[in-house]
Order: sequence, then C-alpha cells, then structure tokens
Amino acid sequence: PSPFSPSAPPPSPTPSPPASSSPASSSSSSPASTSPAPSSSSGAATSAASSFASASAATHPHTPQPPPPASSGLAAWLSWAWGIAYSSFHFVGTFMFSLLPISYFNPAPRITNPSVAFDETYGTRHPTFYNGRLSGALVEATSRHQLLLVLVHSQDHEMTRAFMESVFCTTEVQAYVDENFVCWLADVRQAEGTHVARQLSVPTYPFLAVLTSAPVTANAAATGAVIARTDTAAVPGPDFLVAWLEMVREAQRGHLSEMEQQSSARAEDRMIREEQDLAYQQSLEDDRRKQREAREAEERERREREEEERRERERAEEEERQRRLLEEKRERLPAEPPSSPDALRLLFQLPSGERIGRRFNKNDTLEVVYDYVDTHQNELASGLYVLESQYPKKAHTQKALTLYESGLSSEVLWVIPL
Repeated sequence: PSPFSPSAPPPSPTPSPPASSSPASSSSSSPASTSPAPSSSSGAATSAASSFASASAATHPHTPQPPPPASSGLAAWLSWAWGIAYSSFHFVGTFMFSLLPISYFNPAPRITNPSVAFDETYGTRHPTFYNGRLSGALVEATSRHQLLLVLVHSQDHEMTRAFMESVFCTTEVQAYVDENFVCWLADVRQAEGTHVARQLSVPTYPFLAVLTSAPVTANAAATGAVIARTDTAAVPGPDFLVAWLEMVREAQRGHLSEMEQQSSARAEDRMIREEQDLAYQQSLEDDRRKQREAREAEERERREREEEERRERERAEEEERQRRLLEEKRERLPAEPPSSPDALRLLFQLPSGERIGRRFNKNDTLEVVYDYVDTHQNELASGLYVLESQYPKKAHTQKALTLYESGLSSEVLWVIPL
C-alpha cells in the first residue's frame, strides 16, 4: 500500500541511481535488491506523522494527543483521525467551560422584596425606595412632577459595598434624592431587576439611571425614557453625585415645568368634569325628587279619592240602612187608636220648630213613640235625641216602659237632640 496518509505529508524524494547501459546491471536487479525501497518509504511516512503529532502537541500543550498508528491500514488511520478530532473538541469545550462565572454554578438566591433585603445589608439610612414595580414608580414620579432615579444593584459585585457605604447611603444623598426624586431599586436577584438591567444595557454594578415617564423622544420605551445614566465608578463621592443629579434636573427643568403644567391642566380638566358631573348628578337628583314628589302627590290624591269614595259608599250604605230602618219602623208602627180613656194624645215639638202629634194607647211602649218621631224626623232617625216632659221636666229614655208606667198623660213632649 502507499505510505501517504491524508493527515501526513509525503516523504521527500530520494535521488535515483545513475543509469547504466551494462546488461549486468540490468540483470543484477532482483527482488532482493528492491525490497529495501518500501521499508525506506514506510519509515519516511512514520517520521512525517510523528512530526505532525509533535507540532499539534506544541500548539495545544494541554491536549493529550494519541500516538500515531502502528500499521498503515485504512481503519487504523481513521481511528487516529477520530482521536485527533475528539481531543480538539475536548480542549475547546474545557476552555469555554472555564470562562463561565462561578455564580453560574452557585447563583445568588432570589428575593421578593429588594428594599427589605437592602435594609438588612446596608441599614435604613439611604434614599427612600418606591415599594412596587417600575411602572408604578414612573406613575408616582409623574404625579409628583419629579424624575425617577433607578439604582441597578448587584449584591455580589466587588464595588457595591464601597459605593453604598461611602456615596449612596450618606445623609447628603438621602436628603437630596428624597426631596427631588422618586427612587426605585432594581436588584438583579429579582426578575424585574434583571429585566431592567438588560433593557438599560448595564455595563457594571452599581449603576444609576434617571428616567421620566413622559417620552422625550419618538423612540422612547413604554417603560420610561432614559434621560441620563452613569457608572458608579465615575462617582467619587456624595457631593459629586448630588452635583450630577442637580445637573440632570437643571437640564430637564423645562420638561419638568411642562409636566407640571400638563398635570395642572389635567387637574383643572378633572375639576371641571367633576363639577359638570356634580351638576349633572344634582340635576338627576332634582328630576328624581320631582318625579318622587309627583308620584307622592298622585298617591296622595289617589288615597284621598279612595277615602272620599269610601265615605260616599259608607254614607250611601248608611242612608240605605236608615231608609230600610224607617220603612221597618213605619211597618211596625201601630195604627192610631180612637179617642178613649186608654188613649193619650201626645204632641212633639221638633227642633225645627215643627209640631206633630197623634194618639197612643197608654199601654204602648216608649219605643213606639220614638218610632213615630223617627218617621217624621229623618235627621234624628239615628236615635240621637231624647224626649222630655216640661212640667215636671223629665227625660224619657227607658223605651221598654209603657206610657202609663212612664207617667205620661196628654201633653207636649220636646224632642231634644243629643
């Protein structure tokens, strides 16, 4: 077989012996004389492969290289090529794996409340953090006509503690930020903090950014427009940070004034709408009151009408009852007896001045006398009167007594209404 391999360079050519015209030279050629040639070519190929392996080991000193194949078979050469490829991929993978940070294998624990975790680490002397999401902090800043200061925070960064203790958590920074900004903490141990850090393309930690909810450019993000940003490595002390924040506020003074004017305009519009709504509600209430009063008046009239109808009905029923009663009294009234010793003539002086009279049997009861008066005096049919004698004056009220028992004689009885 050929001594060359796809991965080994061909051996350098050897000079051929000078040609001879002697037949002895030709005839002296034999298989024994040509047999060293293949051995020389195989050694050259082996030497070339060893040189390539040595070169690969020099290029990647940490990658173990497999020895060259002992034989020149095709399977052996393929196995050797596979070993070379595997060693190369193993080296590249090990190198990339070593570049991963230690935090990738031991990530920091996730937190739910960044402000509480910050207080537990650095104390409570720091600018007041808005407790909520970034969208809520932007709304709060807009309502207060202020800018939003975002602190992107990573607890594991080497510069974090020094910046917090010497700059951010100082009395000067706390007083200035609380008066002029709404401050929000984006901790990368929280999902939203990690998202904000990616959105702001934070190069290092800690990191400060100033945002406004009202977009200042056409491409402003829906989560707020970034108007200033700085790495904390460029902030040597609290005075520098206060000066930088003041410079940002001065640059945005016109924008803040516009925000305040817009807020005042919205407040005025809201007040006008509230007044209009109040007037509308008052108008609705007046209409409802008028409708209620109208319904109450109709109900009152209906009740009065029903009451009047009831009284008319009762009056008609009473008149009908009185009429039937008078008819009954006329029917049971005995006929007037003729003049005799047992007959008494009684006269009755009615309240109207009219005088009526007839004869009664002395054995008739006073009820018969009352029935007679009732049949001639309809307004007294209810019996609300009494018969009185004048000499002597006496009221005759016991209707069950007879005229004789009552001591009546032929005389005038006065009808006295009660």
